[in-house]
Amino acid sequence: MFSLAGGLGIAMLAGAYYITLTTKPKITALNHFILAVILVVIGTYLLFIAGSVLLLNWLRHFIAISGMRQRMEQNGAALATICLLCTAVLVILFTALALYTGIQNTVRSYTPTDMTIVTNQPLSSAQRQVIKHTAADHHAKLSQLTSYQATTAQFGYWEGQRFVNQGALSKMNTDTSSTLIMVNANTYQRLTGNHPHLTAKQALLYSPAKPRAGKLTVNGQTYQTKAIHRLSFAFNPDHSIYTPAFMVVKQLPQGLPTMSVTSFNYQLADTKKRLAFEATLQQSLALPNPQVTGQTTITALLK
Repeated sequence: MFSLAGGLGIAMLAGAYYITLTTKPKITALNHFILAVILVVIGTYLLFIAGSVLLLNWLRHFIAISGMRQRMEQNGAALATICLLCTAVLVILFTALALYTGIQNTVRSYTPTDMTIVTNQPLSSAQRQVIKHTAADHHAKLSQLTSYQATTAQFGYWEGQRFVNQGALSKMNTDTSSTLIMVNANTYQRLTGNHPHLTAKQALLYSPAKPRAGKLTVNGQTYQTKAIHRLSFAFNPDHSIYTPAFMVVKQLPQGLPTMSVTSFNYQLADTKKRLAFEATLQQSLALPNPQVTGQTTITALLK
C-alpha cells in the first residue's frame, strides 16, 4: 500500500511540474494552474506520508530507522502541511518580487514612449492642437511626436508556419496564444531609419515571445521572413497577456482593419504634474482608457 501511494505521489508531482513547464499563455492557463496546484498538494501529502515510510523501510537495517519510521507514520501529514505552507509563502514572496521588479518592463511593453494614443482614424488638426495647447498649459515640452498607420492587433495562434487569424480581441478563445500587428516598409523606414527593400513576398518579423523566421503564411499570403531582434516602436495596444509580434511588409494587406498610432515624449519632472497632464489630455481628447496609454499613469496603477 505504501509503495503504491508513494509512487502515486511521485507521479502527481511529476505531472504537476510537466503541466507548469509546458503550459502556454492562453485563457485556459488558469485551469492548468489550478490542476497543477491540486496535484502538488495531493502528491506532497502522499509523498510525505507514504513515500518517506517506504524509503525508511528500505533503510530499516540501520539502528534508528524503526523509531523514525513510526514517527513518520504519525507526523507525515503535519510535515507535508508545513512544507506546503512554506512553499506557498515562497511563491507569494517571489511572485510579488517579480511583479514589482517587472513593472517598468510591463509599462514599456504597453507604450515605449511617454504617451501612446490609438485611434481608428488619424488625429485631426483640432486634436493635434488640443495636444499642443494642453502641453503648453501644463508647461510640458513635447518631443519625438510621431504618427503612423498599422493593422489592428489580430489575435490567433500558430499552426506550424501558418498564423491562424481569429480577428479582434473580442473573438479570442481558448486556442488563442498570439497576436500580430502589421506595418508597411515606409513606416518602418521612417521610424527606425533602416531601409528594408522588401518585395511583395518578403517581410521582417519582430516576435519577442517566440522568434520565427523562414516561410510564414499570414492571411493567405506566404512571406519569406527575416527575424529582427529589436523594434523601437513596438507596443501592446490592447494591454493583453500576449506580447504582439510585428510584421513589416511592403504594403498593408487589403481587408484588415487599421489603427492610427500617435506617440510622443514630454518633459515634466514632478510625478503629480505628469499624472495631471496625462489625465487632462485624455479628458480633452475625449478618448476612453484603452486608447490612451501614459507611462506615468500605468506605473501608478501597477504599483
